[in-house]
Parts: sequence; structure tokens; C-alpha cells
Amino acid sequence: MKPTDRVAISLDRKSFWALGLTLYMVAYNVSVMPPIMPKIVRELDSTMGYIQGALVLFSLVTASFSPTAENLCRFYGRKRVFIAGLITYGIGMTLTALSRDMGSLVVFFSLLTGLAATPLISTPWAMTDLAFDGEAQEKASLAMILFSTLGGISGIMLGGLIASNLGWRWSFLPSLLVLLAVLLLRR
Repeated sequence: MKPTDRVAISLDRKSFWALGLTLYMVAYNVSVMPPIMPKIVRELDSTMGYIQGALVLFSLVTASFSPTAENLCRFYGRKRVFIAGLITYGIGMTLTALSRDMGSLVVFFSLLTGLAATPLISTPWAMTDLAFDGEAQEKASLAMILFSTLGGISGIMLGGLIASNLGWRWSFLPSLLVLLAVLLLRR
């Protein structure tokens, strides 16, 4: 098969929603950190710089492991790697919310969740690329961008609201609920 040859796949509505909600979830978690920073700083006796560093490290870990995630998808299959990423991501977000100090927050959020996010970010785009052509692909890509944008906006607004009323740890609950919805839809 030539590098330009494509293998077409079919993508039903549930799978499309699961992929879009996955992008929503990752964008939510990254964007929820800035509005909850002051509460984390106070509770964990830290600084804004450490939390900003955790956000940068999350992005670096996710980007660094993209080639590895694609190789794992070729070897084990995209679905298996995606599900492993979802489960690891849920564990990472739960442990982030339960963090007792800044070191554990960085390990759980930046390293564990950042690593797990790699196939969660690449899979929706790869599947959209394989399932659609032409104008349909443009619409599907636009929908994925919209899911990410809404996740980012929700993280800032909803996460900040939850942190103000219930505490910063509860700000991760919406993304965990989305993760459960993705696991149900992926069937």
C-alpha cells in the first residue's frame, strides 16, 4: 500500500460523539487549571509558577509521546490503545483531584494524565480523517474543533464556578462524568 492510499472506515453517530466528547474532556481538564490555580496554591501551599509548570509539562508529555502512541496503535490496535488511554486518564484525573501536595499533583496531572491524553487527542483526528472525505471531512473536523473549544470554555467557566462553590477538587468531576459517557458510547 502506498503512503497516499487510505483505508476507509465507517463511523457511526455514537462513535463520533464519543470521539468528540473525548476532545471536549481533554480540553476541559487543561482549561480548568487556570481558574482554580488560586485555590490550589492556597490549599497545597504552592505558587502559581508550579501550576503553570504543570500545565506546560502536561503539553510537553502529550506532544512527546505522540509518535509512541501511533506506534502502539499500529501494534495493538487503535481501539485498545484508546481504551487504555481513557482508563489511565480517568485514574490520573481522580488522583489529581485527590493530590495532597504539589509534587503528587504534577506527577498525576502532568505525567500520568499527559501520557494518557496522547491517544485521546490523536485518535479522534485520525478516525475523522479515515472515515470522511471531502466536504464531510471538513464538517467532521469543524465538529471536532467545536468539541475542543466548548471543552475549553466549559473548563474555564464551569470549573471556576464549581471551584468557587464546592472546592477545586470537585472541578474535575464534569470531565470524569464525560469520561464515563465516552466509555458507554464507545460500545
